[in-house]
Amino acid sequence: MTRDGARQVLGLKPGASAADIRAAHPDVGGSAWLAAHINQARDALLG
Repeated sequence: MTRDGARQVLGLKPGASAADIRAAHPDVGGSAWLAAHINQARDALLG
């Protein structure tokens, strides 16, 4: 996942802080696939 793609998944703008990244969670249903995708996006931005 690219950093741009990760920001899009999490609804963040470039320059978001680590705290913003950790707090980001799209308000969408609670599927296992979505949770995994969100975690992958966070890892891409925080890693």
